Amino acid sequence: MRGAGLAAGFGAGVATSVGVNHATPAAFYGHVKARSEYEKLAEQLIDTDAIDFAAGAGFLNEARKTGHDSQYLEQKAKDAGIAVLHGKSQFKNLGKLKKRAFCFSADPKETELKYAIDRRSEDDTKLGDFVEAGIEYLYGHFAKKGFFFMIEGGKIDYAGHNDDGAADFMELNDFASVVDIVLAFYDKHPDETLIVITADHETGALMLGSGQYEMHADRLSTQSYSENVLNTMFRELSEHNVPSWDQVKSFLKQNIGLWGTIPVNERQEAVFKEMYD
Repeated sequence: MRGAGLAAGFGAGVATSVGVNHATPAAFYGHVKARSEYEKLAEQLIDTDAIDFAAGAGFLNEARKTGHDSQYLEQKAKDAGIAVLHGKSQFKNLGKLKKRAFCFSADPKETELKYAIDRRSEDDTKLGDFVEAGIEYLYGHFAKKGFFFMIEGGKIDYAGHNDDGAADFMELNDFASVVDIVLAFYDKHPDETLIVITADHETGALMLGSGQYEMHADRLSTQSYSENVLNTMFRELSEHNVPSWDQVKSFLKQNIGLWGTIPVNERQEAVFKEMYD
C-alpha cells in the first residue's frame, strides 16, 4: 500500500483520542467494507508502509465477538518490527527512533482516552501527548522532505452523541490546546507549514436555545464528570441498596449542580422524583 507522498519521500502520521483504528484515522490507511471491521483495519495499519507514526488510545477490537483484544494486536505490531509505546513517559527520543512508532495510552486497557472533564492525574494520557510525540517523530525523520499529520479530537464527537454538553465543551478546549502545540511548530517553520482545521459533524443538539437564545453555558461548569463516569458512579451508589430520594438529590447536587448553582423549583423536583420512582 504505497501512496504518492510516500513514494516522493514524505512522512505521514495519524493521531486520535479514540481507537487508532477508528473510522477517521483508518480512512488514511485502510480499506474495508464496514468501518466496524476493526481487526482488519488494525492489521492493515500494521502491514502498510504508508503510515510512519500512529497514535491512539489503543486498538479497537471485536473481543466481545470473535476477535482479538488490543494487546494481541499490539504484539503483532511488535513482531512486525514496530515500536509500541505506552504513555508520555515512553514517548522520548522519537526523532531518532529507527523504526515505525505506535503510541498508545498509558493505560493498556483503554481504547479511548479519558474525557478531559474526567482527567484527574498528570499520568492520564492526553491527545496533546500524542501530537507532541508525532511532531517529534515526523520532523525528526522527514524534516528535509516534509510530512503530513492528521490529528483528530475524536472524543468531541463521542460527547456530542451522548448529549453531554459539559464534556463536549471540555473536549473542544482540549482540542484548542492541541492547536496551540501545532501553532508553536508553525512559529518555528512558518514558510513550509500549512495547517487546516475542520469539523467532522455536529451531534447532540447543542444550540443557543429557544425564545431569547440564551444558552446558560456557565451552568455546564457545575458538572464534575462526564455522563459515562456519572452513570458508573450512580450504579456504584445503587449497588447494594436502592438509594433514597434524598441520596439521589445529594448526588445530583454534588456532581451536576442541581439544587445548588442550578435552581430547581418544587414542580421540577416533583417531575424528577416521579421519573426516579
